[in-house]
Amino acid sequence: MKSPTLKQTIALIFSGVIAGYAVTHAIFLLSWVCYLPLFFLLKDKSLKEHFLYGAIFGLGVSVIVFFWMIGSTKEFSGNQLLYGVLVTAISTSLFCFYWSGLITVVGLGLRKFSCGIFLKAIFVASCFVLGESILALCFSQLPYYLFNSGDGLLNNLYTIQWASYFGLPILNFMVVFINYLTIQIIIARKWKTLMMPLGIIALVMIFGFLIKQKVAHEVVSLKPIKIAIAAENVPPQLKWDEHGGNILAQRLLALNKQAVSLHPDIVLWSEATIPWTYKADDELLTEILKEPTPLQKQVTHIIGFMSENTKNSVLNSSYGIMSNGKVVGRYDKIALLHFVETPIFGLNLPFLDLDGYIVEKGKSEMPIATPVGKAGIVLCNEIVKPESTIIMAKNGAEFLLNPSNDAWFKDSYITEMHFLYARLGAIINRKDVVLNSNNGFSGHIKYTGEVLLKRKSKDFFVELANISPNRYDNSRYYFPLVMPFLCLSMLLFMFSAPFISITQKKIA
Repeated sequence: MKSPTLKQTIALIFSGVIAGYAVTHAIFLLSWVCYLPLFFLLKDKSLKEHFLYGAIFGLGVSVIVFFWMIGSTKEFSGNQLLYGVLVTAISTSLFCFYWSGLITVVGLGLRKFSCGIFLKAIFVASCFVLGESILALCFSQLPYYLFNSGDGLLNNLYTIQWASYFGLPILNFMVVFINYLTIQIIIARKWKTLMMPLGIIALVMIFGFLIKQKVAHEVVSLKPIKIAIAAENVPPQLKWDEHGGNILAQRLLALNKQAVSLHPDIVLWSEATIPWTYKADDELLTEILKEPTPLQKQVTHIIGFMSENTKNSVLNSSYGIMSNGKVVGRYDKIALLHFVETPIFGLNLPFLDLDGYIVEKGKSEMPIATPVGKAGIVLCNEIVKPESTIIMAKNGAEFLLNPSNDAWFKDSYITEMHFLYARLGAIINRKDVVLNSNNGFSGHIKYTGEVLLKRKSKDFFVELANISPNRYDNSRYYFPLVMPFLCLSMLLFMFSAPFISITQKKIA
């Protein structure tokens, strides 16, 4: 095996940076060509070189995917730099290993098959779909390790429509298929044939347009609801102590006054708005609820508290509380972040705000029945996990709310990806989604995937979302396992074909 030259190493790292940037920043046009440098560099390489090249490519991807970890983990854990360096090093090693394995499987398959470039492109795309599906399966509660080649297609109103039937795997397949097909055409210098991938992209978008038109006619909207997004945007350094407590309380009360003046049906607060355990006579909550509305109507506050669980544990909750203090429902977070909210292998990052308490997972996945409709609550990272929103919709949710806190990731690509996955949730369930993300993007996404409101600011603000709840059931059309199953079948067939051929020759 030849060791890569310095130029090849730099080229591989750079190709990883390009792919990582296209995916994590969801750049639509770049996504269709982001793997071209990698596939070009892998041309005519041995299997061992595929393994080594995959590791170097993974290093380049990690530069983009994990760059934020050192600073954020240091800040999150109380200025302990060691945690940031350690977490970043482990994450990078993990990705280098992943890409080595994936690229080696690709190399093994391409060496065995002498089929045309179209079938080879299907094979390579199938490998990527299965690899990314395994990542999603293993790291559903560690979303920073998810890497979906099709994320850039979430940024286009028409390509994202395909996800309403087949989820992210179909988008991942499209991107890798077009990339590999394109580079093979370029290597063969069959320039006129480049019309093929361009034509496929055009067809994908045309059918996406037709899907959107179809669902717009099928969904029957219920009575419109006004939701005031009370975005606190509290800096992570500002604590509920003697210094910051009064500042934070005044900020919440000022926000509340602005919010109720807009005559909303619901006021949506962010995750853990008040980061202590709920009590009906809580002084700050009482002040919030006593704010009179101009029309003297009852407003439902979806507001974050901790809930008592055991002597040493709490639940991360969102309460539905009426202006008169009546609690109409509560949702406790189920998909806890591993290593942050819940230990993994007995390890947990020091959490500055819990004072030794452990966050336990909730049990009920029922929406909160507000006077104006059933609100499906998914807290923070749960919006990234399709199962969390799907079960809410199946249990009768007429719209989805995502109270979140992106303060620790406020300067990274994660805030943008968080919003895009909320858009994916709107598409998969065909429900309006409203987000309130502390220090992240807050806004409103229509069930068609149209972004009607999107705002990020360092200052607190209030925005009004006019949503259209519905009882449409998209689960009857949603089959996210179809693509991984087809891709697995493709790989099994292609790897077993040579053995079947040899067996048939021996029999003959």
